[in-house]
Amino acid sequence: MNSLIQRLKTETQASHASLESRVDLPQRLQNPSAYRALLEAFYGIFSPLEAEIARSFSEIALWLPDIASRMRTASLRTDLRVLGNLCPEALPCSPVPPLRSLPEQLGCLYVLEGSTLGGQIIARQIASQLHYTPENGCSFFAGHGAEVGPMWNRFREAIGSFSVAHPDAETQDQIISSANATFRAFADWFDRAGWIERTA
Repeated sequence: MNSLIQRLKTETQASHASLESRVDLPQRLQNPSAYRALLEAFYGIFSPLEAEIARSFSEIALWLPDIASRMRTASLRTDLRVLGNLCPEALPCSPVPPLRSLPEQLGCLYVLEGSTLGGQIIARQIASQLHYTPENGCSFFAGHGAEVGPMWNRFREAIGSFSVAHPDAETQDQIISSANATFRAFADWFDRAGWIERTA
């Protein structure tokens, strides 16, 4: 594991744990209504974050050529329509940290890409409990299917290559700071959105 990836894992651990403490997944997967509310909350934060990322596709693609195929907002729209939200574009969205530089974009992507790994486990739970499949209501959590592992490895390699090309502490600290800011943006959004209370 390259040193920057190790630093990211270690130095974002508290922010990651804080976010997870706000989400009671077993409860959110008990019925279609609660599951829809969960997807709506994710849409409200993924959509603006991925819009920020999309503004810099050409720059990011120098390090991660398949960046466009990694975006998952469209999957959220598809799943929400299956669950009865016919206009997910009208959902409220969170304010997000501006991603002004490539290090900030990579820090945000560390969080978004990492979420695809846990999504595989969640997708299996959804299939078992709610009977939604990647083709019908669970494309967001299913992510890239069998390609999730290889795509995560390619992201790790991209981070490693970038850190070799930019070994200065300031640049690498920006990546870690952006990752922590992204975790906090998720946690703050779930708190503000009130989706937990609406589905409890």
